[in-house]
Amino acid sequence: MCEFFDEFTDLLETYVILNEDYVIAGDINVHVEAEGCISRKLSNILDLFDLKQNVVGPTHIMGHTIDVIITPNKDGYVSDIEIRQIDLSHHFLIDFKVSVESFIPSSSKVITYRSIKNIDNLKFSEELSERLASLPDSSMAAVITNYNSVTTNILNEYAPIKTKTIKVKTTSPWFDEEYRSLRKQRRKAVKKYR
Repeated sequence: MCEFFDEFTDLLETYVILNEDYVIAGDINVHVEAEGCISRKLSNILDLFDLKQNVVGPTHIMGHTIDVIITPNKDGYVSDIEIRQIDLSHHFLIDFKVSVESFIPSSSKVITYRSIKNIDNLKFSEELSERLASLPDSSMAAVITNYNSVTTNILNEYAPIKTKTIKVKTTSPWFDEEYRSLRKQRRKAVKKYR
């Protein structure tokens, strides 16, 4: 069980760093409603990350709450939670609605790019050589201008400029390569210790 809590904490740390909205739902095999040390440990982790366990009531035929819906501790992430016993499993069905508005990215930007990895390099090179060979001899400035023009025209034929709207992620300023490397070292050390 300790390994579960360690990995669960690592997962939650990642979500905090990514600054993303999320819902964690499923069977965690912890009796959430019980007053034991395992359920307290789960509760402490959720409190630490300011999370909320939204399922209230038994989710298993033995009367325990072992299936959860975990969200940030704000209103509006999930609603209409309904627990229904069905004859397909020992677990009950948990039906709920997720608010899509909570997950709409706060900002986005438009980028332009070329898809150049699928260009036939040999054909591109041959066509470039043919077109450049047909250019008249001129001054150095004219040759450079013609070269740039021909190259751009061929590139536009083989890999036209495309635009795409992407989500702008706000990352924590302290989450850099050094921190990422230290987290990997920590996980290796924990595995070695175990």
